[in-house]
Amino acid sequence: MTVPSPVDAALGQWSRLGAPAIDAAILIGLAIIPFGLVTGRPELVALGAPLFVAAAISLVDAAEPDLAVSLRLSARRVLEGSEASAVLHLSGSEHATVIVDYTLQDPSGVHRGRAGAAVEPNRVTVVEIPLDATRWGAQEISLDDVTVERRFGLVRHRSRGVAVSRLKVLPSAATVQTLVAPSRTRPVLGNLPSRHVGGGLEFSGTRPYRTGDDHRWINWRASARRGETWVNEFHVERSADVVIFVDGFRDANVGGSTADSTLVLAVRLADAVAAGYLREHARVGAVSYGSQVRWLRLGMGRRQAFQILETFVDAEASQRTRQYRSSAIPPRQIPREALVIVLTPLLDHRILAAVGHLRSRDQDVVVVDLGSSLDEQATAATGVPGLDARLLVLARRDARNRLAAMGVPVGSWDATLPVDAALTAINRWRGRSVQRR
Repeated sequence: MTVPSPVDAALGQWSRLGAPAIDAAILIGLAIIPFGLVTGRPELVALGAPLFVAAAISLVDAAEPDLAVSLRLSARRVLEGSEASAVLHLSGSEHATVIVDYTLQDPSGVHRGRAGAAVEPNRVTVVEIPLDATRWGAQEISLDDVTVERRFGLVRHRSRGVAVSRLKVLPSAATVQTLVAPSRTRPVLGNLPSRHVGGGLEFSGTRPYRTGDDHRWINWRASARRGETWVNEFHVERSADVVIFVDGFRDANVGGSTADSTLVLAVRLADAVAAGYLREHARVGAVSYGSQVRWLRLGMGRRQAFQILETFVDAEASQRTRQYRSSAIPPRQIPREALVIVLTPLLDHRILAAVGHLRSRDQDVVVVDLGSSLDEQATAATGVPGLDARLLVLARRDARNRLAAMGVPVGSWDATLPVDAALTAINRWRGRSVQRR
């Protein structure tokens, strides 16, 4: 992965601070010199005078430090579980100690830290700040205050540093063995079985022999049983368009930490499903429908897989910061021939309206319910559901019934089940599936 360019900190006006060493020198000088004069001991005056003079000179010196600060990340994007760090580059024209206060915002919250190092004249000092990449999501590190200590700590200056760098931690890839077969395919050669019958690998059925049929397709058992020649039929394998549609309106915690939220589960499943279809040479797009509407046009290849992940990572970051700017989905982003896989906890009525709009266009839509464990958690604490728990269960049940009335198959999935479980249930409802070879 490419290393991003450094971001230079825009340092503001320097302000001089009172250093502890200066305060100590002034106090010692003011205490020793009068005492030596009163007692007639010149050695005390000689001891306190240099401290007092050094403190006075440091206070009079108003020269601002000549310092350059830049921030660089080890990579713009890394996979979950990889090592990542932010690197500070400090350089100046004199000996000094530089202390940098920074703020790190990641999926677990906002953290403040401090890093520092001694800077030598005309040399670049490197300070590494380790970043936690064990959980996917967007991370942002920004510089707050830059403090410079000079003249053995007697002079301190502080400036407000402005430098922001963003790191995207992408989810680790999961593998699916079962895919939902699209109802419509593109007239392009691919690996997905279509409804058209012809030369292919997936068995479709049998029919009586016709002149010109390939003898290799003859089903000898069916022919012997019926007393006439019968041949096998196969589904033609073609490419298809698939859109992964993630519901970002409401996020619910289905476990004991933020790593078990429904949005986290949705992104992990979207990553696995998108990778599966891309391996079958299908065009895959992405839509995040929530506080902000984000979409990615249909595409193929390994680069498209990374772009899909970045789309959902950005959506998770905007949902975390509550940046509400919802808008309509451009119709061109979801072609009518595309299979739309909706990943949702079924907690918001707006996602049902979106599914209903897609179905009104005769869109091929399937839904994966990510909130099935919420029904179990509703009664886990006391064994008797309260009013809020019963309303939640009834609302989700009503949502599933409305989807069934639209003719939309619904599968359930949570972190305790294999990735293929939800897609297998949908295929069972539709009667067709795609098994990866």
